[in-house]
Amino acid sequence: MKTTWPFRLWLPDGEITDWRPSGDAFDNAANGLRVQVRRTPVGPAEEFTTAVENLRDAPSPLITRVCFFRARWPIAADEAPVIHHAGGGVTDAVFPSRAWRAQRSELLDWATLRLEGAQGRSSNRDLPIFSVTDAADTRGIVFVAGYSGHVVNTITREADYRSVAVESGIHDLQLRLPPRGRVRLGSMLTLPYEGDADTGRNLLRRTLREYVCPPAPAGRVRPEVTYAHWFGIERNFTAESLLREAEIQAELGAEVFELDAAWARPGARPHYGAGNWAHEDREKFPDGIRAFADRVRALGMRFGIWLEPETVEEGTALHAEHPEWLIARPGAHRHLFDFGNPEAAAYMTALIADVIERYGAEWTRMDSNLNPSEYWATIADPGERGWRELRHWEGWYRFLDELRRRFPGLHIEGCSSGGRRIDLEMLKRSHSFWISDNTAFPATVHQHIGGANRWLPSHLLNAEAVKYPLFPQKVRPYDQVGDETFSDFWLATLMGGLFGLGGPHSAYPAGVNEKFKRFIARYKEIRHLLDADFYPLLPQPRTSADWDAWQFHDTQSGCGMVLVFRQRGGPTAMMIRPRGFDAGAAYRLRRFPAGHRSVTLAKANRRGWRVTLSHPYTTVMIQYTVRSVQATGVR
Repeated sequence: MKTTWPFRLWLPDGEITDWRPSGDAFDNAANGLRVQVRRTPVGPAEEFTTAVENLRDAPSPLITRVCFFRARWPIAADEAPVIHHAGGGVTDAVFPSRAWRAQRSELLDWATLRLEGAQGRSSNRDLPIFSVTDAADTRGIVFVAGYSGHVVNTITREADYRSVAVESGIHDLQLRLPPRGRVRLGSMLTLPYEGDADTGRNLLRRTLREYVCPPAPAGRVRPEVTYAHWFGIERNFTAESLLREAEIQAELGAEVFELDAAWARPGARPHYGAGNWAHEDREKFPDGIRAFADRVRALGMRFGIWLEPETVEEGTALHAEHPEWLIARPGAHRHLFDFGNPEAAAYMTALIADVIERYGAEWTRMDSNLNPSEYWATIADPGERGWRELRHWEGWYRFLDELRRRFPGLHIEGCSSGGRRIDLEMLKRSHSFWISDNTAFPATVHQHIGGANRWLPSHLLNAEAVKYPLFPQKVRPYDQVGDETFSDFWLATLMGGLFGLGGPHSAYPAGVNEKFKRFIARYKEIRHLLDADFYPLLPQPRTSADWDAWQFHDTQSGCGMVLVFRQRGGPTAMMIRPRGFDAGAAYRLRRFPAGHRSVTLAKANRRGWRVTLSHPYTTVMIQYTVRSVQATGVR
């Protein structure tokens, strides 16, 4: 991959081009600026991390635009490069959804494709992960951007037709560094590969799992079966009602019970109580949350708790005691906590650590429901605005790193109104992600999990199947389209990541919980296969007539599983062609919901498998293991 300067900075009168390189630093004497680009091997990938420093004892000039990564990739002049990309984890109440939508774009002429976050969140529109491939789909390079605000990635076919330029920057960032000030800008992981796009994405999944993401806490399996009450129950609970749910979840096989939002004492409005982290809601928990957590542990589950440290609501203790640590937005009752202030960040770190310790939490959903850019926009001076934005992210990353250092057994789930903040820096610090706040529409949840598996390891992907019997007024038209109950289609979809449970299982019709229990038991038997390579065997569904099929294949053992899904329309049979089978091997097949048999798949695999699903919203899982090998010849 060819580069010029691996970054770009602009002043009001234009781009700075006069840089003097020295090792990993680049100096511009005229403006007293130094940019450091640290290159670090990450398994088969390489990470670029960029920071800027003011070398003078006076404020720097105003930097009006920042590009923290820049590179060129050579291509043949007579081919159109292809970009594979996806939507971010937004909450669309429609199918098909923008969220996790698999997309393919060709760069014709001197075209530019722009992929970006929105409103101060990195995956609030597009996922900041994409690949550039040649037209024949024989080689490519994957990019994973690392900036948790409004990151902008542009991919341009240059005028010579022989290269593609990839740049990553920060939307509308203007920056004035204080005297001798230094701040981190962003990072980028680059991963070259040989093979088709699926090969590249599977190499990325392995690289993230083995080199980037935090390992599972000692002694834990992953992914896990989790429960959280918010969707379907929201703030309408007591300790007694949640304990009834906990007893059911333990019976179903849940391994984590998360106390979701609204456990803290409310502020001025009946919202989440964000900012009252030292003050639990004693009306809901008369014996205290520690007693509730101990009851959860006695049922055999780990206790988890929801937190939103970046938000402070009016009327809470933190709002009253430290308004100077908040970035307030006129007219808003929720404000942004300033992690860029070292004193404030240290206070919040101690406060949240006390919550984790006090309740013995082993899991936390670390949420953020604000659009940070709306708060930074209230800072009048543009240079200060950029400085405080960048310092906020530095403080946020240090906060998460310190929690992981203090609590090595703590599972941190990244969340931002769903999956709106998934990027390289959050991948380094999260054991899983809540990938969307849409939990009620099976076709959409299915698109989310299938789309996310194309790019991310399965152990990161948490979603739920939830109905709303307690809130009939919340049942929207899409909740009633075909899948009135918890179908095989819906529950099998959850087997593609963490198996998420939610809502009022005590209010579900008879038989529903027994069905969940059967699926969870089977999930625990096959979840080790989620570490295998992922192959989408059919195009991502765009209509209710489209089938879908996923394959998880372990190249070392030759074992794996295929899940085939039918929605409410379309044909009753479909040809599926799995990948990676040895033409001379005999395989033992086990079907779920029921049945198993041994067959030799060479002939069947050459023409594909004919799968029949006679009824809407049904599925079949076919787990395969190598029984014997007579000759080699992988197909």
